[in-house]
Amino acid sequence: MRGEIDVRIRVRTFARLAEVFGAESEVTVEEGLGIPAVLEVIGGGGGERARGLFDEEGKVHGYLIIVHNRVRVEHQDLASARLCDGDEIAILPPLAGG
Repeated sequence: MRGEIDVRIRVRTFARLAEVFGAESEVTVEEGLGIPAVLEVIGGGGGERARGLFDEEGKVHGYLIIVHNRVRVEHQDLASARLCDGDEIAILPPLAGG
């Protein structure tokens, strides 16, 4: 039943995102919500934090790599990836090789 139980989610960011959000944090959201709920919490308040995650339409930047419990999540599946207490979300900028 939504709205009755809150879960703690560990959020890790890397490279330039870690400079904006910090390398690691913990957020609390309602059980059963999708990954966008976590992104809204950490990107809340607008400004640089929101611009780091969302485009002008409020959608998650397509170039970000989102990983849920060490499994990459495609952007069309972000809302359906349900969160449980103790889950981990990692957010990475595009990777470049060399």
